[in-house]
Amino acid sequence: MKKATTRGFTLVELLVAMAIVGILAGAVLISVSSMRNKALTSAALQVASSIMPAAMECNAKGLPLSNSVGADVCSGSGVAWPTLNTSSTTGWNWGSVNGSDEYYLTDGSTPTNYILCRVNNDPWGWGSWAGPPGTCIVTQ
Repeated sequence: MKKATTRGFTLVELLVAMAIVGILAGAVLISVSSMRNKALTSAALQVASSIMPAAMECNAKGLPLSNSVGADVCSGSGVAWPTLNTSSTTGWNWGSVNGSDEYYLTDGSTPTNYILCRVNNDPWGWGSWAGPPGTCIVTQ
């Protein structure tokens, strides 16, 4: 009598293969999410840095800075605060510290990510960061 030979995979082998694929897919999704957050932060940093020359010019002229998206950075500057309601900067918002010239962007996450932008040489309430005026940095 001939013995029947079976071909194919067993149920255990298929389950092990599916588990491995699932683990790899999970690792990829976590990596992609992290990269997306870094891209959003980078886009917001670029927007914040783009407004600094106009803010510093207003500060040098002694004009008070506004903090309203779409409004001029300062009276008569002709340069408006950029909007942050775009696909590349979703979730970021402008803010200032006690009406001073310490401007920042925050993404509202926990822990909160900040983009700090220094307009003048006044001391900051943000700790030890003492970057030169006109620079923006990302911090948590």
